[in-house]
Amino acid sequence: MYAVVPINISYWVERSLSYLCRTFDRLEKGERYDKVLPVHQIGILNFTLFEDAPEFYADYMVMNTRNNRVYSDKIKLSVLDLNRIDLATDEDKANELDSWAELFRSKTWEELRMLAEKEPIFKTIATEVKEISAEERIRMQCEAREDYNRSQASFHGYYQDQIDDLKAENEALRKRIRELESN
Repeated sequence: MYAVVPINISYWVERSLSYLCRTFDRLEKGERYDKVLPVHQIGILNFTLFEDAPEFYADYMVMNTRNNRVYSDKIKLSVLDLNRIDLATDEDKANELDSWAELFRSKTWEELRMLAEKEPIFKTIATEVKEISAEERIRMQCEAREDYNRSQASFHGYYQDQIDDLKAENEALRKRIRELESN
């Protein structure tokens, strides 16, 4: 297993929407719209998505902001914050989301083994995870590289925008100085 470093991945909301929309738009040429399948994305995060309103578990849907009418139940985003198990509601605990969060938070095989002793289903999961982890590690490395490249492009774009803004501000100040000097 590997250690997960709590870090707010840049632009998570935009990234999650991108992932969700790519998955949702899977109609083949000529297929009818009523064949669109529902998509439910579950983000298991090791950071708090909205610091001003932390939640352990939250569901998001497309809905009317005036009357809260759901536009479609075919798109749903759920977020599980592994760092805020302390905010688990009684309903979350009844659905054992807190136990699953502890499973996802485990960083060592020993932690996973201890959880497996408490929950019989976790024993099966621990066995499966151990068996597929080698193959999974390769896939995850490929995905991590792709995410890294996208993050770097995002960081570069952000800082380039900052530089461009400063250059424009600098040019405006120089222009203003020239105007003042000519008066």
